[in-house]
Amino acid sequence: MNGPLAAGGETQIEWSANGSVSGYIINATGSRGGIFGTWKVDDTGQVCRNLSIRFYQTTQVEDCFPMFRPGDQIYFPVSTPVNPSVAILKRTVKR
Repeated sequence: MNGPLAAGGETQIEWSANGSVSGYIINATGSRGGIFGTWKVDDTGQVCRNLSIRFYQTTQVEDCFPMFRPGDQIYFPVSTPVNPSVAILKRTVKR
């Protein structure tokens, strides 16, 4: 999946069927960092992820959230919006 970030920039992440996640993130200033970790769907249907994001230092992200899929579009909620006008972000699925 790929798409924009709330604070600017973009991400491209592969969500593998085996529960692994890997990809990259490019922030608003053009710096690129790596993303890796795991994901699963919990008993309530939320997507749960445990990610390490590496820029100059490593940041750990562990959260669960609903994923919205109207038709063939996928949207993720912004859990901590830097831009308060952005509540969800569209993701494009590449196969």
